[in-house]
Amino acid sequence: MKTQKFISKTASLLVLAGFSLPLVPRAYSANGLLESLFGRGRTVDIPIETVSGGGGLVSYAQIREQDGRYIISGSVKRKMASNPGPNSHVDIFIMNAKQETLRSFAVNYMPRPIPYGVRGIPARSTFSASLDTLPPEGASIKVAFHDAFRKCGI
Repeated sequence: MKTQKFISKTASLLVLAGFSLPLVPRAYSANGLLESLFGRGRTVDIPIETVSGGGGLVSYAQIREQDGRYIISGSVKRKMASNPGPNSHVDIFIMNAKQETLRSFAVNYMPRPIPYGVRGIPARSTFSASLDTLPPEGASIKVAFHDAFRKCGI
């Protein structure tokens, strides 16, 4: 069987026996979201807890230092056979060593709604948020998917 690899500006495809499989996610936002997710910067060693709820699942989260700022980024996907509400979002909590909330904020994910997977390849939406300062020593971060069917203050 012969394998061919084609590269374009929007995505890379692997062609096997006439079927195309995306290898690199398409860019859905022009705000530097993909650069913050897959780009430069060093990973910061702060514990991150992910919480999934309703129709969504936080599949990945990290914090990185980039250009003097700290970027919390990751991806969300659908739970099997579910449809997250139209006002769903990702809640991010900065917790101190005693697990008290120091700061919390909500961010949207893109694209909206979360796409469906194709041929067994799960589709994901991405999120990103920026912090001016690093959380204090002993702090942790909690990233939660909030499945909101009504307005939730963001």
